[in-house]
Amino acid sequence: MPRFTVIAMSLLLTIPTLGTAIFARAAHAAPDRDADGLPPLPQLTPWEECYSQIADERIVGCSFVLEQEERESHERVTAFINRGVAFGQKGDMIPALEDFGRALVLAPTDAMALANSGIAHAALKEYLEALTYFDRATVADATRAPIFVLRANARRDIGLLEAAFEDYATALAIDAEYAFAYHERGQAHLKAGDAVRALADFDKAVRFNQSFASAYHSRAKILIDKGEFAKAIKDLSLALERRPMFPGAYFHRGRAYHLKKDFVRAVADYSRVIEISPEFAPAYNNRSRAYAMLKQYPEALTDLAKAEALAPGDASTAAVKAELLTAVSGLGQ
Repeated sequence: MPRFTVIAMSLLLTIPTLGTAIFARAAHAAPDRDADGLPPLPQLTPWEECYSQIADERIVGCSFVLEQEERESHERVTAFINRGVAFGQKGDMIPALEDFGRALVLAPTDAMALANSGIAHAALKEYLEALTYFDRATVADATRAPIFVLRANARRDIGLLEAAFEDYATALAIDAEYAFAYHERGQAHLKAGDAVRALADFDKAVRFNQSFASAYHSRAKILIDKGEFAKAIKDLSLALERRPMFPGAYFHRGRAYHLKKDFVRAVADYSRVIEISPEFAPAYNNRSRAYAMLKQYPEALTDLAKAEALAPGDASTAAVKAELLTAVSGLGQ
């Protein structure tokens, strides 16, 4: 059964915290009172916008700050990093790397600029370049657990598992309750074929961060493989409470319902995946199977055609087609 993989490239593209307030609304020329008769939000300064949680606002604010020649060097470093982070969150890795590079010209040992450069290269699957920056970041600041996890992930993704496990251990020596480190080490254990250790790490990730949707999701996939469908459904429901637009959680909960032969709920969850990620062929494949089990053959055939269009030549689609055609041909006998 295909697995739904979720990659959050911007997960660790963090904004440096320098004590400046973060606002969620852009600066604008507001009327005296808004439509509800309430005072308008205060107009933001460019520096405040440079710390906005909204990427486009941050780009505008940081760009304005960088146009001001009187800014001190450390302020320009921060503005370049923050703007680079915003580009990265939008998926624009090239301008992100350019901004991190400008920050490093001014501050060659800035750990945040180095780490974010590594993240951007890793997002482009340029893992050797990413490792170079992560190596420099660990030298610049050996006290930040996230940097060691970032390097571990890059090492994991190119198959350097022993070195990756060393970095995860270092991160956890710095912070023994760092949930993300446990989660990522669990993924490395899965890559090494050790589901038992992976499950133990996902348990710890959930224990130390009960809001960590991806940890519930990862643990649930192992529980499904073990046939513990009720526990998996509980974990995936918890993941969806924490991240309602999480297609991977809907997909695997659909799988769990499907394997429990609760095809109505399986169809509902596969449908949610399709609403969120309409180009994800395995959701159409699985929903086609579920429709067939409910003897809703026209719907099953429609989904199968969509899956074939999205993933022509896919072996799993061919298998579904064979099953479905056998079921439909049996109706005329």
